[in-house]
Amino acid sequence: MKHMKWIVPTVVIIVIGWVAIYGYVAKNVPVEDLTNLQLSEKDGYLHVTGDFKNASDRYAGYNYTIVDGKMYLSIKAAKFTGKKGGYDFKIHEDHAKELKEVTLRGTSEKNQRIVPIQR
Repeated sequence: MKHMKWIVPTVVIIVIGWVAIYGYVAKNVPVEDLTNLQLSEKDGYLHVTGDFKNASDRYAGYNYTIVDGKMYLSIKAAKFTGKKGGYDFKIHEDHAKELKEVTLRGTSEKNQRIVPIQR
């Protein structure tokens, strides 16, 4: 019986820890959950703006790689941290004018979409 009194607090701590980790860890947003996405290139910068379908998502950063003139861009979101109200950022890249295309990558390599660059 003495061991039973520790089960409830242990379960509560585990649940609180799981919610905290889920809410604070940024992860790639699925492509279909990004709205009003616009890419424009000017003066060596690639300007990226848009919003999330899910109002609880908050912008938490991005990752990109460039391979053979193609940029693969992932936008990250978290539930509790980050900037609320969509995303608006610039990527300074020496070869931004030479980019042939930008592929937006979501949660996997299969979850992607090519987005045109406004010039």
